[in-house]
Amino acid sequence: RIKNPNHVKLVYLGRISEVKNLLQCISTLKLTNSQYQFSLDVYGPEENPEYLETCKNEIATLPEHVSVQLKGGVENALINGILSEYHFLFLLTLNENFGHAIVEGLTAGCPVIISDKTPWRNLEEKKCGWDLSLSDDNKIIDTLHFAASLNQETYDIWSESAYHFASGINENKKAIDDHIRMFESL
Repeated sequence: RIKNPNHVKLVYLGRISEVKNLLQCISTLKLTNSQYQFSLDVYGPEENPEYLETCKNEIATLPEHVSVQLKGGVENALINGILSEYHFLFLLTLNENFGHAIVEGLTAGCPVIISDKTPWRNLEEKKCGWDLSLSDDNKIIDTLHFAASLNQETYDIWSESAYHFASGINENKKAIDDHIRMFESL
């Protein structure tokens, strides 16, 4: 991924529903500083037509330095390729038991900007993303500004850290799956 300072390509990957909280992602981007350029592509099936309409209305009010495009649903086989085109996964979900899209983002070397309503914590100290409070718009905005400001060298460190963090998750999942298969075979 080419990462130019003051520009960032974000991706949202999930259902377009209230629980996935796309509206807050859009609303927060609206408050960002115009010295940065933000693009957010939204991949996911529509779950609630009224909620989608509310999101579209908010998109229509965005300033010029923010671009949001609704891309619709996507086949699972294409997700890794899609994620490799973006700098950060942006998903401020209200509740997540695991967060498959989050792990897929990390696995693709795409650091994440997510809420603290997932099992993934202390991401910033690992340089693979942020787990942010939904009630702190200022922190979310500061994080978006930091993400946008990164140069190539610094972004590469975050991207590699995301990949390595995900490798640990995937190895743990494989070990758990292997143990389950072992017990099932007894």
